[in-house]
Amino acid sequence: MLQDILTVLRTELVDHSRDRRSLFAAFAYALFGPVFLVVGLNFAVGEITRDETAVVAVYGAANAPTLVSELERRGLNVERRDGDEAIPTLGSAQVAIRIPADYAEKWTAGRSAEITLFRDEARQSSLRASRQVAGAIRAFGTEVAQARLLARGVPGETVAPIAITEANVAVTGVGTVQIANMLLYFFLLAPFFIGMSMAIDSTAGERERRSLRPLLAQPVTPLSLILGKWANATMFSVIGTGVTIVLGVNLLRFAPLEQLGITMQLTATTQLLMWLTLLPVCLAVSACQVLLALLAKNFKEAQTYIQLFSFLPVILVVFTSFSGRDPEGAQKLAPIMGHSDVLRRLVSEGAYEAGQGLIVSLITLAVCAAALWYAQQKLRDERILTAA
Repeated sequence: MLQDILTVLRTELVDHSRDRRSLFAAFAYALFGPVFLVVGLNFAVGEITRDETAVVAVYGAANAPTLVSELERRGLNVERRDGDEAIPTLGSAQVAIRIPADYAEKWTAGRSAEITLFRDEARQSSLRASRQVAGAIRAFGTEVAQARLLARGVPGETVAPIAITEANVAVTGVGTVQIANMLLYFFLLAPFFIGMSMAIDSTAGERERRSLRPLLAQPVTPLSLILGKWANATMFSVIGTGVTIVLGVNLLRFAPLEQLGITMQLTATTQLLMWLTLLPVCLAVSACQVLLALLAKNFKEAQTYIQLFSFLPVILVVFTSFSGRDPEGAQKLAPIMGHSDVLRRLVSEGAYEAGQGLIVSLITLAVCAAALWYAQQKLRDERILTAA
């Protein structure tokens, strides 16, 4: 049986080696993906570190000259404007402030003077600027309140009986965790994309070309055929995932992460552990792709099924990220989710959970075996030829 599997594998490798475009498509993700990742990181770091002064359009600046001067003192670019429209136009400004005519009267009387802050939530720059302006106004308001109390002989601490001092106990900063999550998505998608074309071409492609019929007429068991085709797709997936990890990690040296205070210890040992963690994923994903391609009636249908299947890691990992909670219980042992948790800790903290990694890998291998068994059962069904 082993000889039959190796024969099928050798045949598939020879066929795919003749098609240079298929080989290029298979390794396009591994070769160009890390480059796009580094370019994206450079762009993201540039946006984060860009020192952009918020532009504030102030309507009714004459009603509160002290407040306007304070905003300018805190580094904000203030544009004094005239107008009384209900919703002011921001224009070149990120935010706008309307100061009512009775502001000075309430200020002098020591009452709360209300102003309106307008922002455009469809613009990220407007959201950032609104937080900056609101923080400056609140800080100025706190200073004025404490000065008024002190003038009346009341200590300023009376309005703030509890002082909070924040301290971060995390081993790594939030920037490191965010970069780790970005790498996580990137590496988890590698097994889904690299071996995809090989899995489709060796199953749905042969079925559409009607070369599967003479292949089944050979003295080779369906299990040997499936294992040979699966080994072919898996080989490309495993090698491509390793190339993706090595290139992705080493190209990070060209990303200006130090500008954000991000330090990641991605040594050769870490890269090896990442590859070993994703190895069962490569095996299981290739098995599922072979099965899905056999269930499809033609090449295009198989592409649709497998492309939808490729969204699985994105959905699971993004769901975990948006839930705001770390994986718990069965989630830590589920394929993809468990692997993502192991990789996240490895990249961000440098800690490898060997026990969790072993259990989730065994479960993933069980999924792989189930997919291969069902695929060879599907290959035994005569309808696979009549439906082609």
